[in-house]
Amino acid sequence: MIFVLYSILYRFRLVPRALSVFGLVTVMLKITALTMPFFGHRIVLAMVLPQPVIYLALALLLVAKGLKEWPRPFDAEAQQDASGTLRGPQVSPKER
Repeated sequence: MIFVLYSILYRFRLVPRALSVFGLVTVMLKITALTMPFFGHRIVLAMVLPQPVIYLALALLLVAKGLKEWPRPFDAEAQQDASGTLRGPQVSPKER
């Protein structure tokens, strides 16, 4: 599930790409470390340790900045006049 989270963060650029790529790498390291006992090896702690670091970094970033906002459908149609005020879509009198 965490792999899906970082994939979505990467795909939609909701956080900086470096953070989401580092998250994907740490998830793959964790999956590899946790599957090693099936092949007769011990779990290497150094492969699991980056995961809490990326969790902390993502949490701090989201608290500080939040996600990048996507324009809402109404905002995409909105127009800005010369004074800087935002106006909604223009509707002709015939359409009312």
